Parts: sequence; C-alpha cells; structure tokens
Amino acid sequence: MTAITGAVNRARQDGDFQMVPLDASAGLVPKGAMVCNDADGYGVNGADATGYVFRGIAVESKTGVTSDGLVSIKVDKKGVWTFAFGAGGLAVTDAGTAVCITDNNTVDVAGTTTHDIPCGVIVEYISATSCKVLIDGYTE
Repeated sequence: MTAITGAVNRARQDGDFQMVPLDASAGLVPKGAMVCNDADGYGVNGADATGYVFRGIAVESKTGVTSDGLVSIKVDKKGVWTFAFGAGGLAVTDAGTAVCITDNNTVDVAGTTTHDIPCGVIVEYISATSCKVLIDGYTE
C-alpha cells in the first residue's frame, strides 16, 4: 500500500467490544464467562492452561462448531465484573491485588494458579469467596 495524500474515511468500532473467533472444540461459551485465546489463537472458555491469553467477558452465549473460526463470540474488554474467588479467604485488604484466571468464572491471586494468566485487579471485596475485578488493560 502507499501513503495517503488526502482525507480517508476509516472504518471504526468501539474499543470496548471485540469479536473473537471460537475454537471448534470450545463447546458452549456461556454469556458472562471469561474468554481466552488458546495457544492456536482461537477463543475458548477461560481456564488456567498453557498458552492461554485473556480476551474479555462473553456478552452472549456461543458454541464452537466443526471448524476453527466459523463462529465468533462478542466479548467486553473493559469494566468491573464480579467473580468467584478460588482459594477463599479473600479479605477487604486484598483490594488492589492482581488476579489470574482459574476457570471461566473464578479468579485467584498470582502464584496460586499454575499458569498465572492475568485478568485484572480486585477493586472491591464482596465476601471471602467473591470480589469485583477491573479488567481494563488486561485483555488482548
């Protein structure tokens, strides 16, 4: 391509949402689930697995089909979301602590998960087993 020399109308989309192509074997990714890319770059349910990268929160339910990428899921890349806390024992003093993905609904502090896939920071204590997490800046 060559450099432009005049005004161009570029396609734009809101940066809060993104479409993520699903892995054929993803199964059901339910609305509200944390979504990751697997090692091949396709969307799957969030999990503490090798090569996974956090993409956001599913704003719809979708199921992978026969081939990778044939179905895409819309994810929200920003905001404060309520999650289960894995190890329990969460305290009000844990606000500000970075957390990692345990599964598509659960977070825990780094060092207590195997692969430490970052997904946000605790901004509010709810109980010993749940918290609110700010995901801004943690999604790819």
